[in-house]
Amino acid sequence: MAKRTAGADTFAGRVQLTSDARDQCYPDMVAGADGRVYLVWQDNRRGNWDIFVSVCSDGQNFSREVRVTDSDDNETAPAIAVDSQATGRVYVAWEDDRNGNQDIYVASSTNAFSTSTTSQVTTNAEDQTEPDVSVDGQNTAYIVWTDMRNGQADIYGAASNAGPWTNVPIVTTASIQADPALAAEPAGSILHLLWVDNAPGNKDIYYVSFTGLPGSPLAGQSIIDDTSSADQTAPTIVCAGNSGAFACWQDSRHVGSLAGDTDLYFAELVQGSAAANILVGDDNSDADQSDPAIGVDDYGQPYMVWADGRNRTMEIYCAAATFIDPEPLDSELLVASAATTIGTDPEMIDEAQDVSIVVPAGACPVGARITISRIIHPPVDAIACLGSYDFGPSGIDFDLPVTVTIPYRYGGNNGRRAKPYWYDSLTGTLSQQGITDVENIVISSDLNALRFKTTHFTPFYLVASDSDSTASDDDGDGVGGCSLSATGGSPKELVIPYAVIALVMIFLRRRDRRRRESLEGTKE
Repeated sequence: MAKRTAGADTFAGRVQLTSDARDQCYPDMVAGADGRVYLVWQDNRRGNWDIFVSVCSDGQNFSREVRVTDSDDNETAPAIAVDSQATGRVYVAWEDDRNGNQDIYVASSTNAFSTSTTSQVTTNAEDQTEPDVSVDGQNTAYIVWTDMRNGQADIYGAASNAGPWTNVPIVTTASIQADPALAAEPAGSILHLLWVDNAPGNKDIYYVSFTGLPGSPLAGQSIIDDTSSADQTAPTIVCAGNSGAFACWQDSRHVGSLAGDTDLYFAELVQGSAAANILVGDDNSDADQSDPAIGVDDYGQPYMVWADGRNRTMEIYCAAATFIDPEPLDSELLVASAATTIGTDPEMIDEAQDVSIVVPAGACPVGARITISRIIHPPVDAIACLGSYDFGPSGIDFDLPVTVTIPYRYGGNNGRRAKPYWYDSLTGTLSQQGITDVENIVISSDLNALRFKTTHFTPFYLVASDSDSTASDDDGDGVGGCSLSATGGSPKELVIPYAVIALVMIFLRRRDRRRRESLEGTKE
């Protein structure tokens, strides 16, 4: 696995968690309100598939590997969830073939699986597979799965406060429903459910939200805006606090005659329906992007990781929503008749966050509140980007140039410098148009500053001058720029990919059909 600490732009080096000679696969992980990180996977070290758990309590080290299951049969496809209202209570659900068919089991623990309680959730003679689990704000755990008891694939569910684990039909329409993904809002009992449904004649992603387990089966609706009859699969979902959810899935709408180039798409789910489908940029490659996982950060903004074949071998990539930090570094009321400094006096800069704006008297015909805010997850390669800030109100024009000074730390001593760019949301590229009087200033041995003038406020970026990912070096419009889907919409739509130089838990809450092949090999 790999970890990216708060405020960092890249992931740290990968850490190997298991070393047994046999296979370990299908990982899932979750973080609790107490700061613990719980990791679960299926493990073949005993010659059959078991479920193992490891816990990180200090942000650095994982505990010894604990076997959750106690049979000599095969337990596979684990999913894990933590109760945010009850410190330390964790649920793990999985598929289990100990009864001659696939059933759903669940284990719960309050002491990092030093001990746990296991329950059989399904007893029907047909197969129940592909479990997902989530816990709501009322301490109730919910499990959903694909169920064959009616002769076709339907979605069933169960709850810890009903039965417990009484099986309830959730979606049982005439079409085939499979691969459910569940997310519970952190307050109350509102649940958000995605699944794959072939009702249109091809596989689409369907969605429904409901409070607690439904009293009768639901129908849901497609969130896909594609009309090409292509398949959409592998849904994943996460709640955005109590205001809705975010969805991501694998999409074949751009697959050509050679059956390549599956992409990832993203949508925000609000008030029971989906916003526009947003392509997660792939640098215009014709390679596959697959197996997405999705989460939210402390700001409630989405991020994704996935497997990506654009460099011929499958690697792990990550993307996050670009947005403006809601807490500005500084905010000052500009009086039109007076010169105003926002942020740090340019002569007093001695830290990387000491951004400065000097507005001369008469530059703005009216008074305005000027803000300096960080841009979180900027649409520029993390290695190339030395700083990213939004100067507000974005879009304001000045009659006279204002002077901007942005400090930055740069580890190299080979004379490389930063260059300023602004982001053009209409073209999705970086530009230097309108930026004048650019100076690189040495503040100290490890701190430089870039000073320039502009007559327009917008998001600005400092980019390493030798970076191939920047716009052109002339003072005209930028070319090239960032790999993203520029839609001109909200910040949540500026979802951009960048390489992760480490193995990340890509299979968080997702189903990898190859694991089923491994299980079949074990049975043989």
